[in-house]
Amino acid sequence: ICAHSMPTEGLRGGVDLQRVRGDLVPGTRSRTTAAGSLIDVADAHAQSFGWTVVHDHPYRGGFSTWHYGVPANKIHAIQLELARRLYMNETSLSIRANGFRLVRDFARSLVARFSKTQASDLENP
Repeated sequence: ICAHSMPTEGLRGGVDLQRVRGDLVPGTRSRTTAAGSLIDVADAHAQSFGWTVVHDHPYRGGFSTWHYGVPANKIHAIQLELARRLYMNETSLSIRANGFRLVRDFARSLVARFSKTQASDLENP
């Protein structure tokens, strides 16, 4: 898992200027860097928190995802971009305590769900 946060809206001149981004953007280079079942776990987990999920836009996954994600070799990589609006006021940059706890709980419980995934469930994408 390679995790980052992202602004709610794209930057001036970016590919998604003025487009509100999803709450979670899993970058998997079109589902090629991890088993579909792992990607589905991340999706379902985010949706269980009431979050929107938008795959690969505007982030498809960076070097770590591209370089290390080789499901055929049993190495799975997902880049997770979390919208900053979930845990902070993006104008004042102040942290919203409840939002921060929710993101922390999401991350902890997602790792726990991943750890319970059986090797036999990890089909190639």
